[in-house]
Amino acid sequence: MNNVIRAEALKHKGRFYQHLLWILPFLAVTLSLVLMSGINLVSGAINWFYTLLYPGVITILIAFSMGMDREKNRHGLMSVFINREELWLGKIIYLLLCSLFSSMIFFALLQLLRLVFPTTIPLLNIFISCLILWITFLWQIPLWMWTTEIIGPYPSILLGLVLNLGMSIIFSASRLWWLPFAIPARLMCPVVGIYPNGLWIEANSPLLDPGVILPGLLISLLMFAFLTMMTWIWFSKREM
Repeated sequence: MNNVIRAEALKHKGRFYQHLLWILPFLAVTLSLVLMSGINLVSGAINWFYTLLYPGVITILIAFSMGMDREKNRHGLMSVFINREELWLGKIIYLLLCSLFSSMIFFALLQLLRLVFPTTIPLLNIFISCLILWITFLWQIPLWMWTTEIIGPYPSILLGLVLNLGMSIIFSASRLWWLPFAIPARLMCPVVGIYPNGLWIEANSPLLDPGVILPGLLISLLMFAFLTMMTWIWFSKREM
């Protein structure tokens, strides 16, 4: 498995979509510096990141990495690699590590921003928010891997952006917050205290209740395990 993960890293090294892992966190901070001011800078960067840019990182990275494999027919590996399941699981683990790297880059940038500009969001909450975003987006890795194999990279990117942005805005502040695409935005409410539109949440709002965090994380992890298993089975039975 380790060799498969290392092969994935080498295969995609230097590709333009790999640079998005650090470019988009920088873009979130830059947008906040341009459009926000004062105590809204850190919260604005977090808002831009989780509503639009982080889903973009995930879907674009998956779609183009899978698209290249799809176009090259995996360089003949499907016919010679005995354990196909390792190919699929290795790709998932590689993309999982890439998304973690992007989240930690964003945390480091937020820490720098926090040192220069005032904010009411504690450092621990900023770290927790980055960790929660990473966990609650994990299940989308096997999902978009599968959709890219079925419908191609560009439809997958468009579908991912529409579902993530649309459902986070529509459902995250409602009783249907537990829908998987809405969970990241809903969990950001008690952790950083902002709506998906970037506005601060009122002090007495029920959206600040931290009781949603554990259920949201459990739903996301169960979705990740389920989709990983189902897509793993599907890939293992594909024709050569």
